[in-house]
Amino acid sequence: MDQNGSFESCLDLICRELESHSRPSHSLQDIKRNPDVTNRAWQHAMKLIMETAMGGVIDAVANSRTPRIKRARVASVARRDSASRTQHQAEKTMSYTVSALLLRNLHDVFGETDPVRRRVAIDEIFHEDAVFYDPKGGIYRGRDDIDRIAGVIKATHPDFRYQPVSPPEEMGDGGRVRWVSGSPGKPPAYAGTDFMIVRDGKIAAVYLFFDELP
Repeated sequence: MDQNGSFESCLDLICRELESHSRPSHSLQDIKRNPDVTNRAWQHAMKLIMETAMGGVIDAVANSRTPRIKRARVASVARRDSASRTQHQAEKTMSYTVSALLLRNLHDVFGETDPVRRRVAIDEIFHEDAVFYDPKGGIYRGRDDIDRIAGVIKATHPDFRYQPVSPPEEMGDGGRVRWVSGSPGKPPAYAGTDFMIVRDGKIAAVYLFFDELP
């Protein structure tokens, strides 16, 4: 209802209330010409008007805010679900070649000194159920175990660097890379070969073998 309609309704309400407390057939003109109409009637009429108006305001606020709040909550949940699905899809579709995984495992995981960057790399290139086979340390299953043993191995020689001695080789879902490791500017301290099995673009298993120095 517009403002004019609301005002006319209020006047009608006043007239009806005054009629019940005074002479019959009061009109708006009668009200204006008769200031001696009882104060009680006026007060009662204004009370009814205020109650009616406040009730309408409360209903209007409730009716207008509730849908907005619900819509805001639904939109917020939808955004979170969308972000989660996008991240999950990105992780699912992100894949690497066997050669890239061999080199990233060598440098970004077992050659990384920073534990935060190492863990990020592990989460990116290893499957959750991946396995690392170490001829000296045993079998490590899952990202957490692989992260832990990679940190332990790196801590024994923090300054060592892995250097491939030839390009990675691929065959189907598997591959290998031969490498040496040692301090920069010095002869290599030891050598080895990483064999890897890849599934859906991520590492499923890594087998470490130690070799004779070339």
